[in-house]
Amino acid sequence: MQKLGTEHNYTDVLIESLEKKVSVITKIIDINKDLKMTLEESKFDVDKFTDYIDAKEKLILELNKLDDGFVAVYERVAEILKAGNDEYKDQILRLKTLIKEVTDKTATLETGEKRLNDTFNKVSHNIRKEIGDSRKTNKILSGYRTNMSGLNVVEPQFVDKKK
Repeated sequence: MQKLGTEHNYTDVLIESLEKKVSVITKIIDINKDLKMTLEESKFDVDKFTDYIDAKEKLILELNKLDDGFVAVYERVAEILKAGNDEYKDQILRLKTLIKEVTDKTATLETGEKRLNDTFNKVSHNIRKEIGDSRKTNKILSGYRTNMSGLNVVEPQFVDKKK
């Protein structure tokens, strides 16, 4: 009888883990949207971008911990869950629903990551181009200043020959 209670606890832990995973994936999706908007702003805000990246990194670490914990617990009750025992019918249905939700959100996340990566590549290309154009402009301006500084020296036009 004790075994039955422990297995119910394990299935509850699995359900809780998947619910947290759905929540974390949703937060990452939201951060990706914010990152994309930050990248698309007319003036790129490096601090804002870095804050989003840091928050996303923490969520990814949390997601990895949830995955590791889920696998460890699942290995303990996999046989019982696969047997489809009627005692666990509700928990199994809930697990299946959550797994489907995690799968759907993961697909949405992967699509969002691809779009974000494309936007990042485009923005970074434009920034590199602007930097290159800026260097060319600075070189041209420097050459112009050098040439013009020689023109500002006016040789005496009138020489007084009386002495």
